[in-house]
Amino acid sequence: MVDIGFLGAGAPLYMDLFLLFTTLFPLLIALSVWQVRRENYRFHRLVQGALFGGALLLIVMVGYYGSSPQGVMIEADRALVVAYMTLLYLVSYGFMLLFWFAALKYAHGDHKRRALPGLYSKGHKRFGRWLLGWMVANTLFFWILYGVIYVA
Repeated sequence: MVDIGFLGAGAPLYMDLFLLFTTLFPLLIALSVWQVRRENYRFHRLVQGALFGGALLLIVMVGYYGSSPQGVMIEADRALVVAYMTLLYLVSYGFMLLFWFAALKYAHGDHKRRALPGLYSKGHKRFGRWLLGWMVANTLFFWILYGVIYVA
């Protein structure tokens, strides 16, 4: 049996941690971007790497455990909806991680060549805005998924 989480919805601990992380995620990204505006590029690079690693770890954890609520009963008609919603969420989050990895790779290349602002800087900035919107949408979708599984 998986430990019950701390949010009081009867969800497993890993789902509560994932909900907390995805909620704080856009705020931490915004903090990182704010540091870039203050020309603290090292902080931005470290935070982006740490957040990417954390996001990768959490998506692997949720993919491994699945969102099938162990110990929580779901009606048969809702179980298929939950499975499809989980699959859609994991695919969307996976694509977000792939694009984010590409942005980190190009930024690292520019940093290594000491070519900042580099060839990809404008695209990096535009992509960062797009990625932040994608993260917010994923966070809202996860709240809905969490609510459908554990609260409803």
